Amino acid sequence: MLLAVGKVIDDETKGWATEFQNAIKELDRARKEAAEIEHSGAIEVTVSNPQVVEGWTLEVDGAERGRTSGKTLAVTEVLVGIRKLRAYGNDANGKRFSGEGTVDVQGGTTVPKQLELT
Repeated sequence: MLLAVGKVIDDETKGWATEFQNAIKELDRARKEAAEIEHSGAIEVTVSNPQVVEGWTLEVDGAERGRTSGKTLAVTEVLVGIRKLRAYGNDANGKRFSGEGTVDVQGGTTVPKQLELT
């Protein structure tokens, strides 16, 4: 009888320890995700006159982050802080149009920015 009680206690303790370890792993994963969100945000760039080019490219801090022929382009996983944006494209004759600006990216948010290609 004493052995049976000991076995039940052992089994319950092992089950509790496993649940506790899983809960700690889940909390750690959630903490890491929250930290990543705090260090990055998103930018939604709207070009007011996309019809002047055959498509445009967006650079963030000098690195190409996307291309479109539409009016709006969203970019995710942008580091927080003040970021330099540059949108550019060519018309049918090869003439280059571009627009630049800056945005202050906050963690976990999307910052809108409008640019004009001139």
